[in-house]
Amino acid sequence: MPSNGEPLTLLVPIHVDDGLVTTNSIPLYNWFITELCKDIEAIDLGPASLYLGIWIIRDRACCKLWLFQKAFITDLLTTWNLTPSNCHTSSVPMCHKLHMLPDAPPNSLPDIPDADIKVNFQCLVGSLIYLAVCTRPDIAYVAMALGQHNSNPTRAHLLTAKGVL
Repeated sequence: MPSNGEPLTLLVPIHVDDGLVTTNSIPLYNWFITELCKDIEAIDLGPASLYLGIWIIRDRACCKLWLFQKAFITDLLTTWNLTPSNCHTSSVPMCHKLHMLPDAPPNSLPDIPDADIKVNFQCLVGSLIYLAVCTRPDIAYVAMALGQHNSNPTRAHLLTAKGVL
């Protein structure tokens, strides 16, 4: 038992071949790793700092934990040609209600043909949902709302999704 008398806790999220173990007891952790290594090859990399592209920073003294996906977000911005010179920040993730979106300007997203709007929209919204679920709950509503248009997005929807970035 942990020294404070609380029940033992062991969480083991697994994704394909990446696993993470969190517990409130070092003896429980050591037992679990020993038992796991009896059946499969497992490597203990020590305290987690990166899991599935999510960086983990801890301040144990202050009992604080930060999770962030800077590399993933930077890749998204680069993919969508959003650099500091051609974009600006917004205080809200979405400026217009989805049922009241203004029409997209005729020259908007000239590098994306009409036939590719749907697949680009779905890819971007999927990325936004992944961010919302993992580290950015502040965009959860807009990611969900945009996802409702996955079957028939317009250029205005794609511009709105790009605007979330």
